[in-house]
Amino acid sequence: MSSEEQMAILKLLEQGKITAQEAERLLRAVSGQSRGDGPRLDELGKNIGQAMQEAGRAISDAVGTARRSPAGRALGGMVDDVVSEFSGSGEEIEETREWTLEAAGVALLQADTSNGAIAVEGTDLEEIRVRATKKVKARTRQQAEECAAQVEVHAQREGDTVRIWEERPRNLTGIRVEVRYLVQCPRQLALRLNTLNGAVTSQGTRAGVEASTLNGKVEVKDSQGPMKLHSKNGKVAAHLELLSGRGEFETANGKVEVVVRAGQAPIDAKTLNGAVDLSLPADFSGRLDASTVHGHVHSEFPIPVVGKPDKARLEGDIGPGGEHLVRLRTLNGAISLKKLAAAQE
Repeated sequence: MSSEEQMAILKLLEQGKITAQEAERLLRAVSGQSRGDGPRLDELGKNIGQAMQEAGRAISDAVGTARRSPAGRALGGMVDDVVSEFSGSGEEIEETREWTLEAAGVALLQADTSNGAIAVEGTDLEEIRVRATKKVKARTRQQAEECAAQVEVHAQREGDTVRIWEERPRNLTGIRVEVRYLVQCPRQLALRLNTLNGAVTSQGTRAGVEASTLNGKVEVKDSQGPMKLHSKNGKVAAHLELLSGRGEFETANGKVEVVVRAGQAPIDAKTLNGAVDLSLPADFSGRLDASTVHGHVHSEFPIPVVGKPDKARLEGDIGPGGEHLVRLRTLNGAISLKKLAAAQE
């Protein structure tokens, strides 16, 4: 989570621009405590202008005012959590645990965490290697150690699935817990990766990826299969050797960038705030439906236009046409459909 984002929310609260309820929802969203959508964080930054450039005593005074206000009191310990994190005070401990699991008969790798990054690498190994790093920050070392002892990380096989997940106590006022995973697995495993706050990345797998985060980027490289990649606040990027099934690429705030070197499949790429860039093989055939509100649409594929040309919307056949719909959407940003040269495919 970003301390600047949290301080921006508190500043808006102190200025009376948002209610306590709105502030609570936003704080929970950026801290990974809820899947609620909430307003875009970039707009919060625009609203406060130079406020986040203040340092030292100016920030402390603003936070103190927010804490003393009725709205600040309504937020309870969440204000203290933000202050503790922003100031850098407290004690932090870090623990690492590793597992090696047999991969024979495994078809799916599923990893879930509330606050932390997930990174998966497809390899030629015939086993699954998991490294989980647990980081706890609290006001005192004793608090950090007591909390760390209650945060449990699991990696185990259940049928044809290997699951990785963490369990933590609730109501950790003033305590920050991060659990991140680094995994190596056989290339033929399908991936299902979920975090609320942190980046999700994978590379070199061949059976498809489902990945989601509330706050962070989602990136898949050198992979094959169907794709379902979602973020609420962060870039979504995919560089695929083969798209063998439906591709869904979505974020609310950030760029969507997809490169498909081979494959014929439906594609849905969209964002509310950012550009959409899609590169397809020269022999791709399907139908394009692309539109933006504030921006323009450009295609390197010749798209026959029926009716009056519209710079913000483009519909028509890609190549000879076909059943595969390519749907591209953004509210604020440009849309670009590119044709890969033979050497790039």
